[in-house]
Amino acid sequence: VDFAKRTALAMDGAGRRPGVELLAQIFHIVCHGNFPASIQNWYSSNRFVAFHKDYETNPDKLRPIDCGTGLRRIVCGHVNRQNTARFASIMAPSQCAIGVPGGMDMVVHTTMLSLHEYVTRTQEQFSRHQFPTRVQLLLDLEKMFTRVSRKRIRSILAEHFPHLLHLFDLNSGHVTRSYFRTPDGAWNFIEQEEGLAQGCPL
Repeated sequence: VDFAKRTALAMDGAGRRPGVELLAQIFHIVCHGNFPASIQNWYSSNRFVAFHKDYETNPDKLRPIDCGTGLRRIVCGHVNRQNTARFASIMAPSQCAIGVPGGMDMVVHTTMLSLHEYVTRTQEQFSRHQFPTRVQLLLDLEKMFTRVSRKRIRSILAEHFPHLLHLFDLNSGHVTRSYFRTPDGAWNFIEQEEGLAQGCPL
């Protein structure tokens, strides 16, 4: 099946969609942990993608993001959506991102309104002695994704989401590889024993 062509998802003479059925079989294999060991490293590996942090003032300043394979992202995204209600029931009420309709928008807009009301001031307001009444504190957890303990994550899954253990073991139950391109165009990799891929939906 050639997925680069739209015909891969078309019906055949028997009224079947071979491309769709093949994708369903692949997802079923991955989600149930029946993945061939010969391609497990490929599936669980990541690729470094460089994004500009501040292109306007410093175009040379890049931020590498460790992204998983497309298949892994699709499967994990599907599993994430299927388990949203369970995730929310465990993490509520200390978060607003998972299982809360419009939760992230609410947090962003509430924060922006608070900054406008209490922190942000124009030069004219300063001249009228209308000073800020709050302080904005930004906290950045450096390398949070790459430093989190896989052992701790697995223990939490075993307690609350045991049905996801096989998928976690497939993704992060072993030393994974993060590939990057060197200046001469060759590919190399570093091994990652702890932490998670930033681009993984789970």
